[in-house]
Amino acid sequence: MKTDDIKQLLQRFYNGQTTLEEEQQLMLFFQDEQVPDELQADRALFQQYLSLKDEKAPLPAALEQRLECRIDAWESNRRTVSSGQHRKWYWISGWAAALILAIGIGFHQTRPHTDVEMRDTCETPEQAYAETRRALKQLAEVMEKSEDQLQKANKANRQIKEVLHSINNLKK
Repeated sequence: MKTDDIKQLLQRFYNGQTTLEEEQQLMLFFQDEQVPDELQADRALFQQYLSLKDEKAPLPAALEQRLECRIDAWESNRRTVSSGQHRKWYWISGWAAALILAIGIGFHQTRPHTDVEMRDTCETPEQAYAETRRALKQLAEVMEKSEDQLQKANKANRQIKEVLHSINNLKK
């Protein structure tokens, strides 16, 4: 490989943009004895990587048990928060529905009643059916957009919780 190609590959390596195959190419290149002087520092780094490859790092004592305890604690905390949030939203939605119902009844009661006969706005049942389908299609589109926005908000909420959880773990 040409030195310029290696330099470009090294730049990508240091930026974390190389594939495993490209990293293998770098390892093979730096195993060779004929490395240009300007790349000797990089060669020393890769030689260090190669020497560590065969060593096994010892795991801390009782790591598995500590991880299981942390996972269990996180799971129980998540269930508690999740069920509390569901209850909160259940009550909020109930109160909102009751409020909307009360406002609707209030408007109906205060509306002046006339003896004017109600008339259809559509000439034929087919027109009424088509108009109903159009209105329901619009409603479905609005509901889909709302659901997409809710999913995005839930995803952002989960990511924030993960970051907060990792920050809490760092403090401990």
